Amino acid sequence: MAPTRRTLDPAVRTVYGANVAFRTEPLREIGGFDPAYGHSGARIWFSEEDEAQRELHDRGHIIRYDPGPAVWHVIPADRLSPRAVARRRFRYGATLGTRGARSRRVALRAGGRAALGVVPGAAAARPAQGVERWVRAAENAGVLLAPLVARR
Repeated sequence: MAPTRRTLDPAVRTVYGANVAFRTEPLREIGGFDPAYGHSGARIWFSEEDEAQRELHDRGHIIRYDPGPAVWHVIPADRLSPRAVARRRFRYGATLGTRGARSRRVALRAGGRAALGVVPGAAAARPAQGVERWVRAAENAGVLLAPLVARR
């Protein structure tokens, strides 16, 4: 995100959930966060804050990005392994695919490109690059497989 405060069009870009704040009155007016999105028990799903930002924007509210406020987001170690990150990105991709936020064509192209870089990145003693490509491939696989994994 840019280092300056700005107004966002949530059809193009939203503020990520770990670092987002809402005014309670407008959020209550739209019924809060849609329980069909977000995490629930063992289910990993995303975008409840994206949907809320879109709904608020559609009702005339302004969505602002401000780089000043920050949160200390402590992530448990078990969520930091490459496998855990890839799993979450796969589910995020499935959310994108379900919402139509990324086309299957784009996902196929980007996912294929990323997948081709996994082994060379790892083999070239650049494991971080291999993991990054694996995670990107997983996200785009989620887009492609969205109809099969939607909200499960």
